[in-house]
Amino acid sequence: MKKKTFYEKSRKKWGFFFSLSFLSVIAVCAIFADFLVPYSFDESNMSDKLCGFSRDHWLGCDLYGMDLLSQLILGARSSLFLSLSVVFLTTLIGCFVGSLVTLYSRQLDTFFLQLTETMMALPSILVLLCLGSLMELGPTTLILVLAFTGWMGPARLVRAKLLECREFDYVLSGRALGVSSLRLTFRYLLPNLYSPLLVTSVFGISGVVLTEATLSFLGLGPQNMASWGLLIHQGRSVLFEAPNLSLIPGSLIFLLILSLNILGDRLKRSFFL
Repeated sequence: MKKKTFYEKSRKKWGFFFSLSFLSVIAVCAIFADFLVPYSFDESNMSDKLCGFSRDHWLGCDLYGMDLLSQLILGARSSLFLSLSVVFLTTLIGCFVGSLVTLYSRQLDTFFLQLTETMMALPSILVLLCLGSLMELGPTTLILVLAFTGWMGPARLVRAKLLECREFDYVLSGRALGVSSLRLTFRYLLPNLYSPLLVTSVFGISGVVLTEATLSFLGLGPQNMASWGLLIHQGRSVLFEAPNLSLIPGSLIFLLILSLNILGDRLKRSFFL
């Protein structure tokens, strides 16, 4: 086996350290957003419209005279709240449905596979675009739609792992002692799935962040809360006059998704290699 060079080892360590550090900063900003923002969400001054970097506004202001730094901090909270809510619901639904499928007949399993394949063939972004053209997508509606269109992956993962785990010796011993399949599944098998579900959740968070930013950029996302995608949408018309309005939130979205992917890849290697 070829030994890894010092550059390869340090590159992976620094990448993992950067992802953890950046995610920690974003998490702190999201949790303590109300204490960190210098200005409130609806506080605006049109005389400061598109102002540059200054002592009062460190990163400038947007098209409506709102402080850009405050919008970025509040946008971090919105992105993490939406992504964590969606991932929690999809994982919960996936665990429940995937467990029920393994407990009952093969006919239900066949129907489950056909249903999930059909739903996975329909992109969630297409459903959201259709709904966004018909109605206003609030945070609750967005979370429910993303959860409804995203539970198939965790469910198929749980099904596959449970089909593999139920042939283990301790499961066969439990059945011989008269332990019910329901108790074996929810008490002894599901706790063993935290590793693959954790990896799937990390990658799922990055997908939800990108989806929410895309909808906000198109003007179809929630309009009553701060969003990085909405800031990019504002800045596209004044890209040369105020490039900070688009470049800063765009860079934050890129770094957040990159950090989540690095973390997910590191967890995947740690658990499965």
